[in-house]
Amino acid sequence: MSLACRHFAICRREATHQHAGDSLHYCYLHYPERQGKNLDQFDEALRQHLESGSCDFRFFQFPAGLGSPSFSGRTFARPADFSEVAFNDSLNLAEAVFQQGLRIVARQTGPILLNQARINSGGLSVQLDGNAHVSLQRAVIVGAADLRSGSDLHLSAGYVEVHGPLSVVATSTSGLYLNSARLHEGFKLRVTEWCAGSRSFSWWLLRGDLNWQTCGFRGEVRFDEASFDPESRLDLTQSRLEGLRISGYKLLPKAIVLDATHISGDCRLEADVGEPRLKILAKSRRPEMDGKTIFANVNLSECRLVGNVFQSMAFSNIEWARHRGRWLLFDELVAVPSQEPAGRPERVLRTYSNIKEACQILKESYRNLGDHVRSGDFHYGEMEMKRREYGDRSLLRFLGLEAWYCYLSGYGTRWKLALGWLAGIVFGSAAIYYFSDPWAFSWNPNVALKYSVDVVTLQRPDLPKHVHPWSHWVRGIEAVWGPVQIALFGLALRMRLRR
Repeated sequence: MSLACRHFAICRREATHQHAGDSLHYCYLHYPERQGKNLDQFDEALRQHLESGSCDFRFFQFPAGLGSPSFSGRTFARPADFSEVAFNDSLNLAEAVFQQGLRIVARQTGPILLNQARINSGGLSVQLDGNAHVSLQRAVIVGAADLRSGSDLHLSAGYVEVHGPLSVVATSTSGLYLNSARLHEGFKLRVTEWCAGSRSFSWWLLRGDLNWQTCGFRGEVRFDEASFDPESRLDLTQSRLEGLRISGYKLLPKAIVLDATHISGDCRLEADVGEPRLKILAKSRRPEMDGKTIFANVNLSECRLVGNVFQSMAFSNIEWARHRGRWLLFDELVAVPSQEPAGRPERVLRTYSNIKEACQILKESYRNLGDHVRSGDFHYGEMEMKRREYGDRSLLRFLGLEAWYCYLSGYGTRWKLALGWLAGIVFGSAAIYYFSDPWAFSWNPNVALKYSVDVVTLQRPDLPKHVHPWSHWVRGIEAVWGPVQIALFGLALRMRLRR
C-alpha cells in the first residue's frame, strides 16, 4: 500500500521518498533534500501539478540546480500561494496574471520578479525573513499590496499601479524606487533605516494617505516632483530624518503631520505661489528641527514649534492660529496648566518663558517686514506670557502693571478698548459730578460733562465750593487716570494706523 505525501492536501501525490531528518514521507515536489534532485523528474511533477489547475505551491522545494523557477506569462485562476517555498536564484512571475490574488512566504529567497504582472482581486502579500528584492516594474495590483521583510528590502516598482493600499514593513531598505508609480489608496511605510540615495518618488501620483510613522531616513527626503491627491496626508509622526523638502509646482498633500518628528538637517516646506497653503500638524508634541528651516505659504495654525531655535527659522506668508481676533502661536493656545501633570508648575512657567521668547522674535521679524498687524499680535502674546510668568495663582498676574496694561488697552494694540475706557472715565465722572451736586453745575449735565473733559485734558478746573466729598475723590482719580488712558489710546491708535 502506497503512502501519501505529507502535504497531500496540496499536491494530491503519493510519497516517493522518506526524509531521514523527520522520518516523514514526501512527494518529489515537497521532498526537503534539494541537492541532487533529478531536474527532469521534478519538471514533470510540476507540469502535472500545473495541468491539474492547482495554484497552491506551498512548501515546494525546488531543486538546487534548477536555477530560477519560472512561471512567466501564466494565468492563475485561483488564489496563488507560494508559502514556505525554497528556491535558489529568483522566482520569476513576470507577466503572469493572478485572478484571485498572490501570496508568497519564504525564509531565504532570491529576487521575486513580478514585472508587468497583473494581480486582480485578492491583492498581493509577500512575507520574507531574510534580505529581499521584489520587482514590480509596470505591474498592476487591483487589491492591496503588503510587502514585509525581516531584514533588508529592495523594492523596484517603477510605473506600478496599485488600486488598493500599499504597505511596506522592513528593518531596513537599500532601495525603494516608485518613479512614475500610481498609488490609489495610500502608502504605509515602517522602515527603521532607509539609506540615502536609495529612493525615488519623481512624477508619481498618490491618492490616500502616506502613513510613514516611526521610520528612520538617512539623507534628505525630497518630494519636489511628486503629485499628491489634494486630500491626502503625509504622516511622519516620530520619524527621524536628516532633511526634508516638500516644495515645487506639483500638487502637494493637504496636510503633513510632524508630531515628535526629528529633522537633524535642513527643512523646507513650501506651497507654490497662488496654491492653497500646505497645512503642518503637530498637535501633541513639537517637531525637533536642528537645521535651517523655511516655512513658505503654509498653515501653522495647529503646529507646535516652541522649543526649537526660532532664529534658524524663516517664515513667509504663514497662516497662524487665530483666537479672539488676533494671530498667535498654536503653543499659546495649548499652554494651559490643566494639560500638565499635577505638581509640576515649574514646567508651565518654563513653557510661558519659551513662548514669550518666540513671540519676541516673531514680533521683530514682522516689524522688519513692515507687517505691523502681526507684529502687534505677537507683541500681545509676548506681554501675555510675561504676565502669566508670575504664576497662575499670583495676584500680580491679575493686578500687576502688565495686567492693567492688558485690561486698559490690550497691551497697546486695541484702540477701541482704550477708547471705551476713556469714554467711560469721562462720562462716568461727569455723571458722578452731576448727580452728587447738580446745583453746582447749574442743573445742566452738559456743564458737568464739560468739566469732566477739562479735568481729563489737564486744564485743572476748580471744583465749585461745598460740593460732596465724592466729587473731590473722583476729580483726583480722573486727573491721573484720564491722561494715562489718553496716552494708551494714542499708542493703540498709532499701532492701528500703521497697519
